Amino acid sequence: MSRLVERVPELTDLDLSDSGQLTDDALYLVTEHLKLVQHLAFSRCYNIPAGSYTVLEYASALRHLEIFSLFRAETVRQLGKALPGIAINECPFSSVARPTIANQRNTIWGHRVKFYN
Repeated sequence: MSRLVERVPELTDLDLSDSGQLTDDALYLVTEHLKLVQHLAFSRCYNIPAGSYTVLEYASALRHLEIFSLFRAETVRQLGKALPGIAINECPFSSVARPTIANQRNTIWGHRVKFYN
C-alpha cells in the first residue's frame, strides 16, 4: 500500500475492496499521500475498525466512500455525521471487474483459461 500511494499520488479513484490484510494504516496513507482521491472503496476490508475511517475528514478531495458489508446501518450513519460532504455507500456496483470462480478452476466468467505458476 505504501508503494502504491508513493508511486501514484495522483490517483482519484481507488478500490481496495476485499483486501483482507489492510489495516487502518491504509487510511492514514491515503490521507497523507493521495491528495486528489475522490472515490475510495474499502468494502469487506474487515481489519479496519469503524472509528479509523474518521481520519478521512482530512482527505479534502474525497467525495465517495464505499464500505459495504462492514458495519451496521447505525454505524454507517454515525460515520456519515463524522464525515460531512462524503457520500457513504451510494455506489453499490464496483467498476472493478472481479472474476467469478466456477465449479471448475480452469474457467473465469465462463471462459476457459490456463493458469501459469
